[in-house]
Amino acid sequence: MARTFIPLAMAFALLSTTADAAIYSFNRTVGVDGTVFGFFETDGTIGAIGNGNVIDYSVSFQDNDVNGGALVAYVGIELEFAVLVPGDLMATATDLLFNFSGSSAFLAWGGGAADFWCVAGAGNTGCFVAGAEVLGYSDATSREAEVTRYQGFTSIASVSAVPVPAGLPLLLTGLAGFGFAASRKKKRNV
Repeated sequence: MARTFIPLAMAFALLSTTADAAIYSFNRTVGVDGTVFGFFETDGTIGAIGNGNVIDYSVSFQDNDVNGGALVAYVGIELEFAVLVPGDLMATATDLLFNFSGSSAFLAWGGGAADFWCVAGAGNTGCFVAGAEVLGYSDATSREAEVTRYQGFTSIASVSAVPVPAGLPLLLTGLAGFGFAASRKKKRNV
């Protein structure tokens, strides 16, 4: 009975694991003196992702021309994906890549009249400048303050450390316990 239970329990433990969330961090320079930093947490999907795959995020940015140089921080309020074409935002095990030659855009902003960080492909003018990363501010004219242009797939964030799968410590503890039990049984039989 015990001989069949152990392999079945181990098989169940291995099959019941799910993909862990991935946290992609970024600290980017935009334009001359703009800085944007924070993280995107995704559901762990590798390949093409969209706004449904983003679990949480935090975006902060600072620029002398945006909000009088004060730090602007957006945590979990508004992340808008506009015209997100499948394949324009890709997640790998190490990087979050955006296709600056595509036609998608995403925007972190406070809603209404607020300062923003926007990333847009060549076929999208939602950030005022196509094929660019933009820090901007919303006032009567809502315009860009700092711009950096890119082409093709470019890493916009990366995984800082590879997390240990949640079940791995439990599995290793169980295997160590089996080894200990087997060595005790062997000593008794001698």
